[in-house]
Amino acid sequence: MTFMAFGANRTSAAGRINCRISPAIKRQAEKAAEIMGQSITAFTETALAEKADQVFARLSAIRLSEQDFARFVRAINRNPQPTAKLRKAAAEYKKLREKEPSSNW
Repeated sequence: MTFMAFGANRTSAAGRINCRISPAIKRQAEKAAEIMGQSITAFTETALAEKADQVFARLSAIRLSEQDFARFVRAINRNPQPTAKLRKAAAEYKKLREKEPSSNW
């Protein structure tokens, strides 16, 4: 994650985001920026980056209950025998590879 210390500069080139917010949120952000010793731009950039990091962190992990995790572990540890259809497909693949070993399979 990329959390910034307040007042830190991210880049010298700037992108722009224009959006409308309620006057109450604007006042709250301006007051928070002042408390942090930041400009409203720096405060907004930091807040947006932190929120984006939170979203990505939340969406990059899978959370399972203990019961679901146990079911998952059992499923991946099972060693089922290949079916006749799978054995046939593997044999056909092996023949094709022997016939055309330099082909991009």
